[in-house]
Amino acid sequence: MALGANAEVASNLIACLLVQAAMKTTTFIAACLCAITTTSHAQQTHTDLSITHTFQDAEQPSTFPILIDTPEQFDPNTHHAVILFHGGYLSDPHWTVPGSYTQNDEVIPITIDGQPTKDADTITQALLSSGYAVVRYGSIHTDPDPDAQLEAQPKAQPRPISFPQTITLANLVWDTALEELNITPNQCITLGHSLGAARAIITAPSAAGHITLAGAYLTPTMHSPHKLAREADPKTRAQDYDQSGSIEPFESAALHAISTNQTRTHSNLTNNNHTYPWPFDILTKNQTPTLALWGSLDATSYHAPILTHLYKQANLESNLTTHYFHTLGHNLSAEENGRIDKIDPAVIDSITDWLIKHYPNE
Repeated sequence: MALGANAEVASNLIACLLVQAAMKTTTFIAACLCAITTTSHAQQTHTDLSITHTFQDAEQPSTFPILIDTPEQFDPNTHHAVILFHGGYLSDPHWTVPGSYTQNDEVIPITIDGQPTKDADTITQALLSSGYAVVRYGSIHTDPDPDAQLEAQPKAQPRPISFPQTITLANLVWDTALEELNITPNQCITLGHSLGAARAIITAPSAAGHITLAGAYLTPTMHSPHKLAREADPKTRAQDYDQSGSIEPFESAALHAISTNQTRTHSNLTNNNHTYPWPFDILTKNQTPTLALWGSLDATSYHAPILTHLYKQANLESNLTTHYFHTLGHNLSAEENGRIDKIDPAVIDSITDWLIKHYPNE
């Protein structure tokens, strides 16, 4: 899915800001996996880990952070864990979006209040309060050399990472989470935002459940929602899929895809000569309970009606719970003049309510 200009700039800026901090503070980790710190605050335990991995054809290893939080009296025999998968390609474990960026000496706001958002942290606290362990990770490589000062490299950029490499990293995180928490896949639920939703499902097909936030590339169509909306016949009766009382662009795109049988344009998801099954095919094959949350202001939400349509065709609609938020966008937040806000509390409530209903901790 193509993001707006502000979102693309924000993605690059996030990576640059965070790699700068990492270059100043990260210590070298020789082992493949090393616990850095473990802290306990009365009811919760927090552990910082790092994974060091050399990707295929890479000249040097990359190091990535993993954060694991457990609630009070976490029991690996009976409790569940939620693993968070960030959107896009590069992010820190907090899903940080800076409040603004500077271009040609002009400060351009990204968030409504000009303050950074850290939605993964907000989600984590809600899940911990509901009794679930939480795993977060970052995909921005941290320099293993503590003497590599940013001041000597003012134009330092984050090391690029391809989609196949993000899958490799996600698999390492998945294995680490199971080992560190001493739990099985049927005790894990994935929670992914945007492209992270597809990444989560591809990485963890054996998970007990999946939560998708504005999930991208979930359904087997590669046509963009903008292209589908342009091709839609204006004479075709519109469908108010989100029952908002108005027709949004994503609804026109979805209806056109469904009515013209463009819901499966490619048999597999292909990227950089790597082929993966579509998340929809994984979900229906395993009949995994799934919560899909969408913002009606987001073009990516065209996947929602298509996903529901395909589930009905497979007679598996009982496995899918879909919820639209009429006033929210791609980040499941309010939007104002192209700026975003923190994740909406109603979205957090939907996540925790669904988890407690389907995966109660005994």
